[in-house]
Amino acid sequence: MFGQLVVTLLFRACLAAVVRDTSAVTPSTVYQFSSSIVPENSLLRPNGQLLVVANSATKVYQLNPNLTSSQPLNVVYSFPGVTLVFGIVEVATDPPGYDSGKVVAKQVITPVKTVSNFDGLAILNATAGLLAASDETSGRIWTLDIHHNTVASLLSSPKLRGVSDSTFNQIGVNGLKIRGNQLYCTVTGMDYLGVVQVDTSTGEATGSLAVVFNYGEHLDDFNIVPSGNIYLSTLDTNPGGGLLRRAAGTANGQNGTSLVVSEYGTNAAIFQQSSSSSCTLIFLAGLANRVSKATISGAC
Repeated sequence: MFGQLVVTLLFRACLAAVVRDTSAVTPSTVYQFSSSIVPENSLLRPNGQLLVVANSATKVYQLNPNLTSSQPLNVVYSFPGVTLVFGIVEVATDPPGYDSGKVVAKQVITPVKTVSNFDGLAILNATAGLLAASDETSGRIWTLDIHHNTVASLLSSPKLRGVSDSTFNQIGVNGLKIRGNQLYCTVTGMDYLGVVQVDTSTGEATGSLAVVFNYGEHLDDFNIVPSGNIYLSTLDTNPGGGLLRRAAGTANGQNGTSLVVSEYGTNAAIFQQSSSSSCTLIFLAGLANRVSKATISGAC
């Protein structure tokens, strides 16, 4: 069976240039979806399999990131009665002795009627069942208590809203990741990476939202690796986008970022493995309808 997963579902009743590294890697394709499926978020499981959800479908897909694009697409679950599936996190691992390719139970944990559009998810406290969830339309981050089926506002700010002059600019707070007691977020329409301090035992904000850096590009999801480096995806359609790496230890207000993988329309990034000499990144290129990966030199 799968470990316990949480997904977000949609029901319907200072600008600065990134350093353009000439050594940026061109990725390979793990899987090419049809033009009707736009992969939105992904999760690399402990067994090495990749789960993918799409903002144009109601299914959870499973792929082997070590195979080529000719591999079969495995649908591990299809959610009835929902419109779209957005975020995904794993809050508990598989118990021993179970088949990790089957879903044995599904539960709608916390219906939230006041939310416009959930997207990103981050685990604040797995033991307490506390998650953070972004509402990209209203400009709010929520705390979900999946043990008690409750929801509370973690942070609301005009800085978390997009602007309404184009499709991507309308997207507000998007990706979420936690590192220690710092909850990082991207705000797609405003092009910046932000951070707020939180109490992970309660799911409450203990500080105000700060802008880490404004990149002048539509940032989507991202990942913070153990080294402290941050890998950011860029949703822009223009050629030259891809995955950005913000170096660990870079102070707020400083750039410290380079383009490490060339690809347009990226919207999620995770790392698969790292050694002292190489780092493999798996990512979604949603605007190209595909899952890709690339190996870059140096540790992640």
